[in-house]
Amino acid sequence: MGVPSVCAAPVSCRDSPQTTGMVILLSTFLAPCCGGSFAEPRGQQGNLDKCRACLYTFLMKQLFGTISFGTCSRRWIYGLLALGLGFSCQAEPIPGLFNTGVDNNGNILPQGSEDPHWILASSADSSFPGPQSFVVNDGYPIPPWLENGSDSKWIAPQSDQSPGNAAGNYHYRISFDLSGLEPSTAVVSGRWTSDNSGPDVFLNGVDSGITSDGQFGQLGNPFTISSGFVDGVNTLDFVVNNAGTGVNPTGVRIELSGTADVVAETPPSIVEQPFDTAVVQGGVFNLNVAAIGSRPFFYQWRLNDIYVADATNSVLSVSEARAANVGNYDVIVMNGFGSATSMVASVKFRTMPSSRRTGVVFSEIMYHPSDRPDGLNGEFIELHNSNPWPEDISGWRISGEVDHTFAPGTMLDAYAYLVVAPAPADVEAI
Repeated sequence: MGVPSVCAAPVSCRDSPQTTGMVILLSTFLAPCCGGSFAEPRGQQGNLDKCRACLYTFLMKQLFGTISFGTCSRRWIYGLLALGLGFSCQAEPIPGLFNTGVDNNGNILPQGSEDPHWILASSADSSFPGPQSFVVNDGYPIPPWLENGSDSKWIAPQSDQSPGNAAGNYHYRISFDLSGLEPSTAVVSGRWTSDNSGPDVFLNGVDSGITSDGQFGQLGNPFTISSGFVDGVNTLDFVVNNAGTGVNPTGVRIELSGTADVVAETPPSIVEQPFDTAVVQGGVFNLNVAAIGSRPFFYQWRLNDIYVADATNSVLSVSEARAANVGNYDVIVMNGFGSATSMVASVKFRTMPSSRRTGVVFSEIMYHPSDRPDGLNGEFIELHNSNPWPEDISGWRISGEVDHTFAPGTMLDAYAYLVVAPAPADVEAI
C-alpha cells in the first residue's frame, strides 16, 4: 500500500459528542502534539482544533505511514476524520448570534457601551425608546444582580441603572441570517436572567413559551429552540417585565449559540406535503408545502395539472372558495439543481348531511308596504341560509299571496341572504 496523499472537497463539521469524546480518549497518546493539555478558555478553539488535526495524523500514520497533507485545509482534514470514524458532519455555527454585552469578536464591552447586536425593539420608557441598548455600568444594581462575567454582560435601556427605568415590558431583539443554512435543522440554545421576570421569548414573532424567573442573582433559565426558523433573516425577542408602578432598575443578560446544517448543492426534497381538505362554498382554505435543499426555491401550484396563476409561494391561499377552486392540487418546487413535485391534495366542498331539516328561513318580510312619495316599490321577502354549507334551492317555490319558483342552479351560500322582490331595482335603491 502506497503512502497516502490526503485531500478532499470541503466538508462542514459539527463538534459532535462522539468526535470530542474520541479526541479526549486519545489525548494520552497525543499530549506531546497537542501541547499536553486540552483545557482552554471557553470560545478559544485553537488547542482543540490542533488536537483534532493531530488525532487524524496519528490515526492515518498508524494505518498508512507518513502522510503528505499538501495544501489541504484544516476543515478538510476534520471532514475526513469525521468521515472515516462515522461521525456527524452536517452543522455550522449560526452567524450573528452574540451574547449580550460583547463586540463582534465576542470580547466583553466596556460599561456604558452601546450593544452592537441587541436592540431595544420596544420600550415602556418614553425617555429611552430605543432602539439602542447599553451595557450596564458597574455598581448598584450589580450586585444584587449577578456580577458581569467574561462571556456576557447586563444590558438595559440606559447604562445607569441606579435610578432605573419606567415599569412595563421591554423587548430586546437580536437578528441573525440563516442564508446558506437549512432552517429546519437550526437549533439555538442558551440561558438568561432578567430584572424582573421574562414573560416571553418570540422567534420571528411567535411565542416560544420560554420564560425567565427573574432570579437576577444567577444566570439560569436554560432554553432550546429547534423549530420555527425561516430562510434568511430571523429575529429573537426576549421580553423583560419591569415590575412595580414607578422607575426602578431593569435589565437582561443572555448567553446563546446555535448550529444549523449547511445547505448542500442539492435539488429540492419535499418534507411537508399538502393535505386533502374540505371547505364550505365561499370559505377559506390553505395548502402548504415545505422542502429542503439548495436555496432559493421557486414554487408553482397546479390545479388538475393546470398552472394556477400567481400561485408561486410555499403557501396557496384561497379566501373565497368557488366551484372553480375545487379539485386536485399539487405543487412543483424548483431550484438550480432540479425539481420535486408534491403529492396530490384534493380540495372538495363539504357535503351536506343526507337527511336533515333545512336551515333556510324567512328572515324578513316586507309585504304591501305603504306607498312612498318617490313611487318606489319596497316589497320583498328575504331568505337566510343558517347552515355552514351552501344550499341548492333550485326548483324551490314560494306560494300563496306571493308565488315564485327559484331557477335551476340557484345556490344560497353558507350563512348568506337572498332577497326576492317584484321590483329588485327599487329595493336596492331604497
